[in-house]
Amino acid sequence: MKPPAFLRAGVALLGMHATAAATSTPRVVDEKNLLTYEGLERNGIEAFLGIPYGQDTGGCHRFKPPRRRLYAPQTVITATSYGPSCPQPLGTYAPPITLGNITEISEDCLNLNVARPRDTKAESRLPVMVYIHGGGFWASDNHDPNTLPDGLILESVQNGLPVIHVAMNYRLGCESLLSTHTCTQHGRIGIASDAYS
Repeated sequence: MKPPAFLRAGVALLGMHATAAATSTPRVVDEKNLLTYEGLERNGIEAFLGIPYGQDTGGCHRFKPPRRRLYAPQTVITATSYGPSCPQPLGTYAPPITLGNITEISEDCLNLNVARPRDTKAESRLPVMVYIHGGGFWASDNHDPNTLPDGLILESVQNGLPVIHVAMNYRLGCESLLSTHTCTQHGRIGIASDAYS
């Protein structure tokens, strides 16, 4: 069985040729698709943030299955800041369970974050841990302060069992679960986004 695209992206970010420039900007080169991902180093880990995995879900694509985000060869993907959250009420949601403050939403929200130990090499072949945020298909996102993976990654290294962490956004609310006749997965478009990523 072929792994989901988001796992392939996470594996790509650990399995591609990694380079570190003098500025210590983590870079991953996908030689197969001729793409370069530029991330950031924080708290002793490498993070690649806001990587789009699907195209905009707005307009005529609102209640349709997700579509893959394609890039031209030689594209450099700057992955140094979080992508927008999927449409939901702005502000906080259920503190103290979540501490995030949703300030930016967009229907172009199908993005993921990948965090890995510093200096991960292609031959490391680390396991990938996938985090799908909660929120009852109504709220939250892939970068709530309560669920950031920095400590988890550092502890996994200290325990001698390092992991890669992938967190994704997916469509919420009626855009996620509304049943329409435009989709063969009636009422499960948000879950289709999860599976597609």
